[in-house]
Amino acid sequence: MSERLPRNIEQDVQAHEASPTPEQEPKHAEKKTDIKSETLNIEKTRERIGEIHKPKADQLDESAQSASKIINVPLPDLAPIIDTITKTWSSIRRNLSPSERRYSKIIHNPVVSSISEFTAKTLARPYAILSGGIVALIGSGLYMYYTRHLGYKYNFFVPILLFLSGLVVGIAVELIYKFTYGHRKKSS
Repeated sequence: MSERLPRNIEQDVQAHEASPTPEQEPKHAEKKTDIKSETLNIEKTRERIGEIHKPKADQLDESAQSASKIINVPLPDLAPIIDTITKTWSSIRRNLSPSERRYSKIIHNPVVSSISEFTAKTLARPYAILSGGIVALIGSGLYMYYTRHLGYKYNFFVPILLFLSGLVVGIAVELIYKFTYGHRKKSS
């Protein structure tokens, strides 16, 4: 291996060293002005494009009017819907006995119905009812055993309290479970 570079590379290096630097070139000053004029031309072109593509005032008014037409759509009239529901309930209630009719009117009252749906979503949870039933069964059984063997009078309000306490414990356990394990994604 020789330490000398091949002849053509050496000639290129010598030609490069012999070439004038950018400061020494007379055309360099012209290039600077050309760059400035090019940037000015670009800015003017951008302004022209912006003027061409700006939406006109009447176009903005049309789009605003079309948006207001979409927003100001009248709501459907609920009166026919309510009348239909009332007529349906009346025709169904005709087939019921008088006591069932009264019960149906109470149950299907909108206020009672909304309260019932809210309660079904929050309080009447299956796990809570199950835990309330188990606590009431075991608790009332133990309570009955102790009242019979110790000679106390049996209080019929105690099983209701036991059921409600089991219901509260069931809701609490379910909430704790949901907060600890409910946010995890199931792996498929």
